[in-house]
Amino acid sequence: MVETSPIIASVEEFEAFVAQLEHVDRLYEYLDGEIVEVLATDTSAALGARLAILIGGYALRHELGYVTGANTGYRIGNDVMIPDFAYIAKGKRGRATSTGEFYKLYSSVVPDLVIEVKSARDSLQSLRLQAQRYLAHGVRLVWLVFPDEQVIESYDQKSLEAQMLNGDAELSGEEVLPGFSLAVNRIFVRTV
Repeated sequence: MVETSPIIASVEEFEAFVAQLEHVDRLYEYLDGEIVEVLATDTSAALGARLAILIGGYALRHELGYVTGANTGYRIGNDVMIPDFAYIAKGKRGRATSTGEFYKLYSSVVPDLVIEVKSARDSLQSLRLQAQRYLAHGVRLVWLVFPDEQVIESYDQKSLEAQMLNGDAELSGEEVLPGFSLAVNRIFVRTV
């Protein structure tokens, strides 16, 4: 995802900002006190959709849970994050929250798997920081997708270092998506 210039704000200011009529059709993240508009690129949208089909189809066939795309925001700790893709295991419920509108706009469910696709404006450091933030707040598995290099970095809560995967290497759903595996090169197949 491509992000525009951040605006510094409190949680209350963020809530008011996203509720304004001129902002309701846009996507915003709230990271460390900054409001950041998130814009999808063709590549991140296409890869997110491809992964939604591949993983979502598997989850549906095996009745494991559901997937969301790059239009769903999640409360992750004190932040609001909008991953390119998320998978939520069956039966998972949101945390108890206040009754404010803010909580209706962003899910209180912590996804089990999150995927972020690197765009031209994303830095490697910011993506890896996001992965650590997701893991610290209960996301069990994070995949960072690097389209130019055709590499995926896989992070889980058990290991301290990312697993780098490319080519024919098998990407595993581990305990999050039992039995799911996919060769990395299948994610980057060109269809046009």
